[in-house]
Amino acid sequence: MGRVLGVSITQRLLESVAPVEGTGGQEHERIRIILACRSRVKADVAVATLRKRFPGRSLLLDIEDVDLCNMRNVEDFCQRMLKQYFPKRKEADDEGDGL
Repeated sequence: MGRVLGVSITQRLLESVAPVEGTGGQEHERIRIILACRSRVKADVAVATLRKRFPGRSLLLDIEDVDLCNMRNVEDFCQRMLKQYFPKRKEADDEGDGL
């Protein structure tokens, strides 16, 4: 299987963000990365690759299904993102505040 573009971008992002050290040299910063993928198999490989490449990082790696060729699927993905990751923003939008 060839390299996945998203994994390469994510690796570069993580390499550019220095870990934050707490007391006793323990990293305490958690980084959430949402992998939006059409293929669950490729997403699972990406998660394994990132965990292997950055074993000391506190990564929260979430996988979300999205198929950019299917507009309904993209809309559903956006609604899931708003509901799961931005609940306060979604409430404000429902009240007419907009983005």
